[in-house]
Order: sequence, then structure tokens, then C-alpha cells
Amino acid sequence: MFPSLVPSPPLSISAAPPPLPYEADVASGREELARSEEIRRELTARIEDLRTELVDTQTKLAAAQRRSGELEGRVAVLARQNAALALRVGALEEEVAQMAAAAGAAAAAARERMRALEAAADLDRLEIATLRAKLAEREAALEAVRQSEADLTEAVEQGKLAAEQAARLRSEAAAASRAGEVATLRSALEGKLSAARREALEAREALASVRRQLEGMGSPDWLAALEADLRSIASPPSFPSVSRPQARPAPAPAPAAAPKPNGPAAPVVPQSTQQALRSLSSREGALRQQIESLAGQLAELQAAAVARLGPALVARAKELESGAAAARQALRERRMARDEQATPPSSAPHVSPAASPGAASMPDDAGLSSADQLRKLVAARVRQLLQEREQQLLQASAAREQQFQVRIMEAAWKGQLDSFSRSLAEAAAEKERATAAAGAAAAQVRQHVTELDALRRELSAAQQAVVKLRRAAEASRAAAAEQSAAASGQVAALSEQVSRLREALQVGHSVRDAWAQAAEGRAPGVVGRV
Repeated sequence: MFPSLVPSPPLSISAAPPPLPYEADVASGREELARSEEIRRELTARIEDLRTELVDTQTKLAAAQRRSGELEGRVAVLARQNAALALRVGALEEEVAQMAAAAGAAAAAARERMRALEAAADLDRLEIATLRAKLAEREAALEAVRQSEADLTEAVEQGKLAAEQAARLRSEAAAASRAGEVATLRSALEGKLSAARREALEAREALASVRRQLEGMGSPDWLAALEADLRSIASPPSFPSVSRPQARPAPAPAPAAAPKPNGPAAPVVPQSTQQALRSLSSREGALRQQIESLAGQLAELQAAAVARLGPALVARAKELESGAAAARQALRERRMARDEQATPPSSAPHVSPAASPGAASMPDDAGLSSADQLRKLVAARVRQLLQEREQQLLQASAAREQQFQVRIMEAAWKGQLDSFSRSLAEAAAEKERATAAAGAAAAQVRQHVTELDALRRELSAAQQAVVKLRRAAEASRAAAAEQSAAASGQVAALSEQVSRLREALQVGHSVRDAWAQAAEGRAPGVVGRV
């Protein structure tokens, strides 16, 4: 950069000239030039060092700028990620808010539903308590009715036993007082007793099948057979005088028929009639007891069958009850018509035996009138028994119908109670389901809130990393700027020093040139002298 100062070759002087007055200045100038050259070399080395340092500083600055660009790119990426995370967080917050609102609405609806179900359950419990109270009252009333029926049945049985005992006592007293009359009429009543035994056997057989043939008891065939049996019992051909003509046991009753106008035998015929009526009453009582026992068994079987009936057979049972009532009404009408028409045919057997060939061995008119009276009494008694039996059947049917209605009401109440219990169980199950749904919604909301918190933590960590990177980039920028400023200051100082050195060198060159010119101006004289 700077021109090198080449020293001039020494002058060969044969004799030392006298020192010139400016040689000291030239020598000092040369020394100054030598020092300037050294300073120049030092400055040149210093400038090279500064240039190297400047290149290093520029390299570091470029690296810092590249690092800053990378950091800015990363900051931009993190900013985009931060924006995406912010959008996602906003979407999640909106979703969580919507889910929270939906969960709140569902919880409110569930609470409202639970309150409605609890109110309905309270109403159901109140109705159940009312129905239970009514059921208890009906059961108490039914128990009272059953107790009264049991008491009534017991009283009826006791009355029957008392009546039987009284009848037995009366029959024993009558038998003791009228043993003679019974002995005289015994032979005449053997046929009647045999017919009565046959009738009793037939009645037992009929009563054995009464549970299967209830409607057959009121049929015209059975009534005709009963009327025929009664006529056969009360008809005169059944006396032993007809069946045993050779034994001739009729002398005893013959005197009773002979003095007819005087009337000594008149008490015998009423006694025989009473005896026959007593025997028929006793036989009727036995048959009635059998009928009542069989009717009781039938009622028990019907009650058990009704108890086992289901709700589906209620209509059928009502139809059967109505049919039975209609049949009983028709039977009652037929019996009334038959009772009204029973008087003309009853006189035929009284007339026909009188015209028969065996009229000589038959009783007299008093016997016929007593037999007619006996038949009338028997027919009236049979009608009375049939009416009583019909009344008993009607009462039993009414009682069974009442029990059946009570059972139907009990079944209906039990059905309502079961339906209320089922509705209460369904309400409890629905309440549990609503509680479970609310718990699931709350758990889902908690999960979303947890995810949102995690995202928020990640976002805050990313923001902190971005802040750190920004701070590092700013610090690196500041350091690079400081280094660049320091290098610029050093370069400026070096440039100033270089300029000063250049100025000094120019001054030195000008001085040297001046000295050289001055030396050249004095040189010809010296050479000439040499």
C-alpha cells in the first residue's frame, strides 16, 4: 500500500566534505522515515488483523443472522401451531360449552322427570294405601260374612239336629202310644215300605250323581217318575190283602170297615195316615240330609272351581250362572204348571181301584179318602221340599255369585296393585337410568375439561418456548449488533489511523522530496570539486 523507501547508494567521496548545515535534519528525517516505516508495517499488520477479525465478525454475524432467520422461521411455525392450537382450544371450549349446556339440559330434564316420577310414585303409593285399606275393609267384611255364614250354618245344623231329635222323640212317643195301631197297619204298609226303600235306593243313586246331573233333577221325566213312585206308594193295590190273598190277615181291619156309620174305626185311619206321614217325614228327613250333604259337597267343589278360575273365565261363569238362573226359572214355571194340573189326575187312581175286580178286598171310602189325603199331603210335602230346595239352591247360587264378585273385585284390586307396583319399579328404573346418563355426561364433560387443560398446558409451554426463542434471537441480534458496532468502531479507528499515517507519509515524502531536491541542487558543486 505504501511505497517503500529505498536508500540511495552511498557517494564515494574522496575527502570528507564539510558537514552541511541540513545533514542533521536529513538524518533525523531518515530516522523519522524509518520509524514511520516500522509504524506503517505495524499498522499494516494491525489492519490485516483487524480485517481478519472483521471477516470473522462478519462470518459470525452471518451465522447469527442465519440463526435468527431459523429462529424466526421456528417462531413463525410455533406461531402457526399456536394459532392452530388456539383454534382447537376455541373449538374444544365451544364443544365443551355445548356439551355442558346439553348435560345441564339433560340433567334438568332428568331432574324434572325424577320429580314427576316421584310425584307419580307418591300418588301411586297413596292409591295403593287406599286400595289396601279398602281391601282390608272388604276382607274384614268378607270374614264377617263368612263368620256369619258359619254361625248360620251351625245354627241351621243345630236346628236340624234339634228338629230331628224332637221328631225322633215325637215318633218314639207316638210309636209307644200307638204300637197296636202300628202292628195292625204294619202288614198293610210293608208294600209301601218296600216301595219307599226302593225309592230311597233310587234317591241315593240319583243323589250320588247330583253333581253331574243337576239339571236332570228338574226334568219332566224325573217328576213323572217321582209322581209314579208316590202314586205307587199311596195306591191301594200295594196292600198285603192283594198280594197275599190266601193268608187272610184281613179279619182285623174288616171290623174296622164294617161299622162305618157308627165310626169306631175312624180313629184308626187317621192314625195310619199319621203313621204313614211320620214314616214319610222320617224318610224325607233322611233324604233331605243326604241332599244337603251332597249339596254342601257340590257347593265346596263349585267354590274351589270358582277359586281356581282365571280372569278369562269370568264371562263364561256369568253366562253359566245366567243360564242356570233361566233353567231354574223355567223349572219353577213347569213345576207350578204341573202342581196346578196335578189335582185331576190324582183322583183317577182313587176311582179306578174301586172299579177293579179286587174291590171287595180294598178298604172302604174312609180308607180311600185317607189315601187321597195322604197322596195330597205327600204331593204338597214334595212341592214344599222342592221349593225349599230351590230356595236353598237360589240362596247358595246368590252366595256363590257374591263370593265370585268379591273374588273378581279382589283380583281387580290385586291387578291394580301389581300395575302400580310395576309402574313404581319402572319409575325407579327410569330414575336410575337418568342418573346413570347424567353421570356419564358429567364424566364425559370432565374428560373434555381434562383434555382442554392438557391442551392449555401444551399451549402455554409452546408460548413459553416461543418467548424463550424470541429472547434468544433478540439476544443474538443484540450481540451481533454490538459486535458489528465494535468492529465498525475499530475499523473506523483503524481507518483514521491509516489516514493519519498516510498524511504523515505524504508529509514525509514531501519533506524527503524537498531534501532530495535540495540535495540535488547542491550536488554539482560537490561533484565538480570531486
